[in-house]
Amino acid sequence: ELTDEVYYELKRITGYIRLLGVGEPQKLTESEAAYIRLLYNNGEPIEASTVYVSSTGEKMILSGVLRNCMHSIISLDLRQRRARIAVDILGVRRKLTLPAVEV
Repeated sequence: ELTDEVYYELKRITGYIRLLGVGEPQKLTESEAAYIRLLYNNGEPIEASTVYVSSTGEKMILSGVLRNCMHSIISLDLRQRRARIAVDILGVRRKLTLPAVEV
């Protein structure tokens, strides 16, 4: 049960922002926590991932956050400079948009 005492104890934890979801607090899996740390980027804006497109149209991610999320990419639209990824957090699929540029 989330009591006032527990809530304020959580607030003292470095890096704590808020509880996700509704109802009883749940523990994140290690992969969920890794995604959140990656996307948090120490509070700084995420730089655009660089993508190389070969003459045959094959796309290769050279650098950036997308390089760590390649298996989660839903779409990659370099004209609009964005990539969409899907991440499961607490059993709910979340779709995120990240910056991407062609080199």
